[in-house]
Amino acid sequence: MQDNFSDFEIIAVDDGSTDFTGKILGSLTGLRLRVMHHGVNKGKGYSVKMGVQSAMKDYILLCDADLSTPLEEVNKLLDYIVRNYDIAIGSRALADSRITRRQGLLRSSMGKIFNLLVRLILFGGIRDTQCGFKCFKRDAAQKIFARQRVNRFCFDAEILYIAKRRGLKIKEVGVEWANRASSRVAILRDSLDMLADLFRVRANGRRGLYDVDQ
Repeated sequence: MQDNFSDFEIIAVDDGSTDFTGKILGSLTGLRLRVMHHGVNKGKGYSVKMGVQSAMKDYILLCDADLSTPLEEVNKLLDYIVRNYDIAIGSRALADSRITRRQGLLRSSMGKIFNLLVRLILFGGIRDTQCGFKCFKRDAAQKIFARQRVNRFCFDAEILYIAKRRGLKIKEVGVEWANRASSRVAILRDSLDMLADLFRVRANGRRGLYDVDQ
């Protein structure tokens, strides 16, 4: 990061881990790293919101800890942010996307079905809402995450729904991506939870809950 950016911060959120994650993060030195903890597991969406709302720089990059998308790909997103897009999101589903290690057939099929359901239930125009590589202007992120309500994996679709509802400019960008075998997403349980959350997001929108801060 230091080779490309002179001013940055790294925020890591420990989502109630029961292994040595917290201690390892706490032992890291020589990095511009800020570690946040909460005592029990509250979900990826909750943790991302916690990190975003504490961010202090002009641009905010969401990046999965397993680095499925290499950090060098951030320049592809920033190219559009500086062109006055509010949000640029990495995508595995475009012609110029580069998948270097694919998911198994079941997970890949479930992902495609979920993104189809997003287009049917919430909004169209985005092929891949779930890639964990997204960049925001800070003021756009503040508007979105102040209204986020989903605490688990469906938060990606929710924040893009909020962004579209508020008229923010979004660019989907093909990126390099490699599957990591360490995924913690439970295919059946989490897929059912995400489907239910899609309908909750649509209901929240119809009730106007995204038009005011929580």
